[in-house]
Amino acid sequence: MINKSGVSQLMVPLEVYQYVALNVGLLILAAWFYILLLILREFRHFAGAFLNHKQGAPANDELLAQCREAVARASQFSQQHNQTISELLQVQMTLENQLSQIRASTADHITKEEQGSINELNKKLIRSHKLIKRLKGELDNSDKKLQHVSSKLEHQFQSTDTLRQANTQLQEELEQLKQNKTSTSANTMSDQQTQTLLNQYKRQIEEQNQLIDQLSVDHEGDDSSAEVTALKTELEQTRQKLKHLSKEKNFVESRYLEAIKQTKPE
Repeated sequence: MINKSGVSQLMVPLEVYQYVALNVGLLILAAWFYILLLILREFRHFAGAFLNHKQGAPANDELLAQCREAVARASQFSQQHNQTISELLQVQMTLENQLSQIRASTADHITKEEQGSINELNKKLIRSHKLIKRLKGELDNSDKKLQHVSSKLEHQFQSTDTLRQANTQLQEELEQLKQNKTSTSANTMSDQQTQTLLNQYKRQIEEQNQLIDQLSVDHEGDDSSAEVTALKTELEQTRQKLKHLSKEKNFVESRYLEAIKQTKPE
């Protein structure tokens, strides 16, 4: 049997455990609010970056980099406080074990007041244990969500880089098509001008042939007619020019066909 002095000595550990349990509960609540504050700060930073993107329209890669940095910091905070919660859970289990030992050692000679204090302490420890487990579960869920967001941001970052490269390639192809179109238009105009000149020379030759025939009829037998000779000379010169223009026309047409073949998609 343990005497009354032994029972009075056991009252000190009970008060100590009550004080420790109260401090542990306050510590858990403080840790919970601190974690919430950190999460709110990270999302506030993210919201500010998003609003700045709306107003100032910065580059998409800069916004994605800020998002990735914010998610990385939030994940780091979650991991750190998850470890803290695990340590608090170990302390909680230690307190529960010690309380069970006290209840077992004083079961046969404990007063009603002492039993009430032990029961109240046990209730506080149970609530504290539930709070710690709930907080740990919420942190685990937050960590999973952050990992999911991080993977989506990484995928979006890669997609943005791929789209940027494709856009650059399309712009280069468009510029090349514009240059080819300009060259083709120039060749088309040159071909049309050459055809117009050829038609003009053909009409001149026909008119001169008709004039020569008319003069030949009017001055038949007069081989020394200076006017007929001059017209024949001019006609020959016109034929030479027509021949030269025909060569130029063929050359322009060949260049035009080559340009069309180059602009056709493979």
